[in-house]
Amino acid sequence: MSKLFKLILGFAGLSVFTSAIYAQATVEEVIVTAQRTEQSLQDVPISVSAFSEEILSDRQIEYASDLQLQVPGVSYSADGFNSGGFSIRGIANFAVSSSSDAGVEVHVNGLPLGATATNELGFLDMERIEVLRGPQGTLFGRNSTGGVINLITAKPDLDEFYGRVR
Repeated sequence: MSKLFKLILGFAGLSVFTSAIYAQATVEEVIVTAQRTEQSLQDVPISVSAFSEEILSDRQIEYASDLQLQVPGVSYSADGFNSGGFSIRGIANFAVSSSSDAGVEVHVNGLPLGATATNELGFLDMERIEVLRGPQGTLFGRNSTGGVINLITAKPDLDEFYGRVR
């Protein structure tokens, strides 16, 4: 066979393969509340990692320490002295005083948790988890120099009865 025929055959096979991949790779719109209003993740000018309820279940993100395996630049440390905390891009504050502010704030439904220790924090019945990397000012009511981890709990559905067993 000639080289030209092999080249044309290769490009034809590649185009069929890429069109099949493109048809399967549809991206759904992700809505986040990173700027206190619901926006598409594509429109938010902040470095955000968002996890929906399905993604949390599929990736088995159940505890605070599981986030470090899914978000770039995030690490989690748990020890006996300060009971654990997050570090985003190397910024953390593991102060043990009750009046100290953490370098990475943890919020539940947009409100600051107020505790620097998150060792036993479990992600049960979450609608979404958003990790905002970088300084956040006072967007959620408290200054955080490293970033914010915003936990959005699932809203109750009063129209039907449902449950989940694992």
